[in-house]
Amino acid sequence: MTWAARQAPARCTRPETNLAERAPCTMQGYGRSFPQRAPTWEHRTAPAPPRGECSNDWQVQPPSRFDALPIALDLVITPGSVNFGPPQAPHRKDLTRDERPTAPSCLACLAMNTSSRTNARRVRDRVRRALPPKLVAVIRTVRDRARRALSPPLVARSDSQAGGLPLERAYQDRIAAERRNFDACVEVHDLPPIFHYWSNRYLRPRLEAAGVSDPDAFFVKYAAECYRRGIDGRRFVSIGAGNCNTEVRLARALINAGCNDFVIECLELNEAMLQRGMQLAQADGLADKVVPLQADFNQWQPVGRYDGIIAHQSLHHVVALEGLFDAVGAALAPHGRFIVSDMIGRNGHQRWPEALAIVREFWHELPPAYRYHRQLKRQEDEFLDWDCSTEGFEGIRAQDILPLLVDRFGFDMFLGFANVIDPFIDRGFGPNFSPDNPWDRDFIDRVHERDQAEIAAGSIKPTHMFAVMKTRANDSSPATSAARAAIRWPDSA
Repeated sequence: MTWAARQAPARCTRPETNLAERAPCTMQGYGRSFPQRAPTWEHRTAPAPPRGECSNDWQVQPPSRFDALPIALDLVITPGSVNFGPPQAPHRKDLTRDERPTAPSCLACLAMNTSSRTNARRVRDRVRRALPPKLVAVIRTVRDRARRALSPPLVARSDSQAGGLPLERAYQDRIAAERRNFDACVEVHDLPPIFHYWSNRYLRPRLEAAGVSDPDAFFVKYAAECYRRGIDGRRFVSIGAGNCNTEVRLARALINAGCNDFVIECLELNEAMLQRGMQLAQADGLADKVVPLQADFNQWQPVGRYDGIIAHQSLHHVVALEGLFDAVGAALAPHGRFIVSDMIGRNGHQRWPEALAIVREFWHELPPAYRYHRQLKRQEDEFLDWDCSTEGFEGIRAQDILPLLVDRFGFDMFLGFANVIDPFIDRGFGPNFSPDNPWDRDFIDRVHERDQAEIAAGSIKPTHMFAVMKTRANDSSPATSAARAAIRWPDSA
């Protein structure tokens, strides 16, 4: 898969035509390459069920324990800064469980506190620079482990089993829902044209700075490095391979690069998707390179060592992250790497309060036709921060992915990106925008600029990542530091 260079259109002002009367554009199916077809990125965002039809018992977030339990450490270092004393609890008591900003006063308080947070970060940065780097690393490690101990992983209220899995009946219900969502999903990469406008103009240059041009090239580059470090019969496994599109393209690219002695095992629970993947591999003459491995990644027990383990937009479907990451660490060869592209925002792909306020700020600029949700076929004059994890596994523990990875792995490469821009370019509302419309492009440009500025200031955290990891945890590499700084802790004020 390649992204061909495109001339980015110039920034434009709002056209004189009344866009409120414009009918929503029809969504077009796109493939994998430019200029004939646009690049594809896999976001397995299945349509959410109507509000009120699903139980939320299994996705309740535990309240912060910092406001009830004294902290032994007087010096608590947050990512990229130093703060004296324990983290402050949210200013409203009703936000400690789920931090849902439903009251206007809550959003006003967030805006009022922006300047004070900025000043605090400046002081913290000065204190951090005055401390020895090794002391900073030690205190960060202690801080991270204390936070994880005080913020247990997401499990059911009273029906959890060992390993973080719910009772069998609840778990099987969610598996059934996940299968219904993906059984007939032949093209899981389908994203609207406005996404490709944004990704080519803003994300691709950042990837090219890292030596790749698109997601496929990312996996090929680091899998090939693992191959060259290995000896005979290299083994790779893809966690949550789905239809195996990425894996088939990866196998072909490795062969074209002269890497022939390997096999890619495709770990997938859904039989229909795995069958489609095997048919795709056979059609490309790669049946001996891409092999099926039907299993539940929540209970996966690997056999032997792997030269490389990849996860492409699958980890945000995993419940038992701790068990899976421990299995990955045990199965990864010393020279191997864990190569990941995934979503790391709030559980259920919701917005954290500070990001939700900005999304709604831009939302009020949109004409009514742009506020129609194409997947759910409903008008949302006010942006609904929908929880996608109420039925299946979509985003079930997305916010826990990065903290658990930082605890268990060292990073060779980390690229975090995007947050506020997500709702405007994804499958729900993205089809309402057209890259050919000057006002649409200008709007997306402005949202992206605000998004980047807030992430750079530390006011919000990225919700997506590319990462390459090794089994040596708690290292002090720049990539590991960047990953640690990108964590959005649930107890953050």
